[in-house]
Amino acid sequence: MIDQIVPDTITLFAETLMELDTAKDLHLLLHTPDGDGEVAVRMARMAQEAGNRFVLLVPDTAKSAGTVLALAAHEIVMGSGVTRSASAGTSRSLWCGGCCGCGR
Repeated sequence: MIDQIVPDTITLFAETLMELDTAKDLHLLLHTPDGDGEVAVRMARMAQEAGNRFVLLVPDTAKSAGTVLALAAHEIVMGSGVTRSASAGTSRSLWCGGCCGCGR
């Protein structure tokens, strides 16, 4: 379990992903109030390469770096009471229905 999106997270996340079958989808459960955005970008790239599809499960909160990580997922499954934050122009992507052709 990784409890923060900070620089030290990268090594633990990489070690966890090494054990996965790349032919299967990666499902990641995320709950985070904040974190380091640059680390989230690195984790997102790693998650995209770790499996066939990257599916993010957000039962409660995906703020700040969590939102960055969520935007990299092929699919986002959100709980009914999810709290999220996004910079200007990104909140639409969280609910993308495919109309823009982004492939999500």
